[in-house]
Amino acid sequence: MAATAIPAALTGLRDALKARPALSGVTVATGDLGDSTPTDEGIMFLSADQASAWAALGEEGRMERFTIEGILWAEVPGADEDTITEARDRAVVLLNELDGYLRTNPTIAGVTQLWAELAALKFTSPISTRGRVCLIEFDINVRARV
Repeated sequence: MAATAIPAALTGLRDALKARPALSGVTVATGDLGDSTPTDEGIMFLSADQASAWAALGEEGRMERFTIEGILWAEVPGADEDTITEARDRAVVLLNELDGYLRTNPTIAGVTQLWAELAALKFTSPISTRGRVCLIEFDINVRARV
């Protein structure tokens, strides 16, 4: 029996998202790849925080609650308002893929055994050396039985 479902949830999310046709060519990683990130679009799960108390489920296991913190982004060459909008629109496509997966697979293919859902969102539009970026920070709240 695992002490936590966090590693399996991260791996399950990465594998499931990489298999989605709409995310072909998009970097999906379970950590920050830094300057070695190979694409202008990506989803990264940066950390997981298990801050709540364990709930006992008898000898069969425990209930674990944790939050996966991540970012996704889309970068588009250019510098005008149309470029900002294009980057945001593409980032929302990535967000919709993530949300769509969690809505149809709330157990992350059985890894969490209970549910996972998209939570807090924060949109920013930083400038890069190649153009405009839409960066969306997100949380995924997870309840798992371990």
